[in-house]
Amino acid sequence: MAEIIGQQYRLGVDTTPAAAATYVNFQNEVTCSLDITAEKLEAASKDTGKWKKFIKTLLDATISVTANEDAAPTGTNYNYADVFALSSENHIDTYGGVRKFKLATTVSGGNSIILTGFIDSLGTAMENNGLVTYTFKIQQTAAPVLTPVA
Repeated sequence: MAEIIGQQYRLGVDTTPAAAATYVNFQNEVTCSLDITAEKLEAASKDTGKWKKFIKTLLDATISVTANEDAAPTGTNYNYADVFALSSENHIDTYGGVRKFKLATTVSGGNSIILTGFIDSLGTAMENNGLVTYTFKIQQTAAPVLTPVA
């Protein structure tokens, strides 16, 4: 799934949380992977007999992204400074510390995925020959919504 996500999907962030969603892509995104897991909770009791019983609990999703950009980025896409600002929102609780993110595709038969989450971690920006490379992870806080692409 990560290969398909990385090649056919672009990650965008909702820049207007208080209004209708307006998604802006991250600048020079290189890789993007989505990891979704479901947890289980043992719910056995004396009433279930000798067999264990499990129920579904937390659904967890994390998006990992790597981006390469010019040291002096231009344009309207999100860059390292913007990602740092998003990360800072977690600490000062702007918009509840969360934003909407969208893994969007135009590939027929695919799904665009919208989820609410926050920047969980942000790697140090490394500059090499005028190119800044950085990684960040987004932690989901609400169930993702799938939108089929016709």
